[in-house]
Formats: sequence, C-alpha cells, structure tokens
Amino acid sequence: MQTNLLKALGDDTRLRILRLLLIQPFCVTEIMHLLDLTQTNTSKQLGKLKKVGVIETHRKDGFTYYLWSTRFQSEEMEWTKAITKMLNASPNFSVDRERTQTYLDGNYSCKDLMVDDTLLRQLEEFK
Repeated sequence: MQTNLLKALGDDTRLRILRLLLIQPFCVTEIMHLLDLTQTNTSKQLGKLKKVGVIETHRKDGFTYYLWSTRFQSEEMEWTKAITKMLNASPNFSVDRERTQTYLDGNYSCKDLMVDDTLLRQLEEFK
C-alpha cells in the first residue's frame, strides 16, 4: 500500500485536492471550480486518491461529496499526520486558498454552482 500511496501523493493536483479537503468535504463541481481544473481531470485525480483509500465519498442532496477517509485517518495515523503536516507547511497554494476563502465567505453550496454563475465570475478574478 505504501508504494501506491506515495505514487498518489506524488502529483501536485492530487495534493491540491487533499489540501482543499482538509477544510471540509466538497463535491466534484466545487473542487474543479475552486482549483480551476477540468471535470475530467478532477474526477480522474479523485479516483486515484479514492483507490488508495485516502479519501471517501458520501451523498448529500443528490451530490457526491469527497472527504478524507475516516478509516484511513484511524488506521494510518502516522501517514495522516505526515501528509497533513506537509500540506499545511506548503506555501504554494495561495491562489487556491484565496479562491476557497471567497467561496466559503459566500456560504455557497454545490447546487449554487449549478444555477448561478456569479460565483464563477468571482473565482475567475483569481487567475
């Protein structure tokens, strides 16, 4: 498992996703807009993280949300601590943080992204 986990962590996009999921669970639409990714790439990267057991999903209001796996956190506490420490120490995610903070300040939801492009225009300002 460690080799596959290290491979999964060896990608900047997957690290950006994990950093985002440290904040709270997000749906694919939220992740792709907050990190300025395509839907295909977002789903592909989430699949790789899910395959190694770092993240899991749950359904709410018709949407699938991704979050850190509670099983991984309890069974792989040392890995969880090391990954979290590494992600928190990285200074490379300032634009991601700004975009995410704008989203969180607006109290938006996954459904909001589907029906209102006001937020999407706000997030475009961070490019």
